[in-house]
Amino acid sequence: MKETIQETIREVPYSLHDSRLTKIKIEGNSLLLNFDGGFTKINTNGCKQVEGSLCVDGIDTEYGDFGCVYMLKYTDVLCGNYGHFNGEKIMLADFISANPEIAFDVMGERYGYHEFMLSGFYLEKDSIYECIIIIYHDGKIRYITEE
Repeated sequence: MKETIQETIREVPYSLHDSRLTKIKIEGNSLLLNFDGGFTKINTNGCKQVEGSLCVDGIDTEYGDFGCVYMLKYTDVLCGNYGHFNGEKIMLADFISANPEIAFDVMGERYGYHEFMLSGFYLEKDSIYECIIIIYHDGKIRYITEE
């Protein structure tokens, strides 16, 4: 019997945890994500905050089916806790066109096969939503920094 091991992504050059995503913009077949204050560079000497943005290449803009957003509004507990919620799944293209400027606090990021996912909290006027953004792509993920 043959056994194949799936290696996990252990070392990413930057962490988006605690970053604030302020804008998602479609540029050709790429998705540009802008962060207020950048994100954290991770290396053996410690961590350092750097200004920058992130570009996800290879999205399918022809059909607009390059991702989705899950918006969870809690009904009986504070946002982020265990409990009941109401939610909505939105096509990412529709979310981007309806929200040119956003306030999304990133708590987690995941990298998979042709999929990139951010989870965190989306702030809208007087409401807070737990939110998951999933981006489908067949290109690279590029960190664009000013360092």
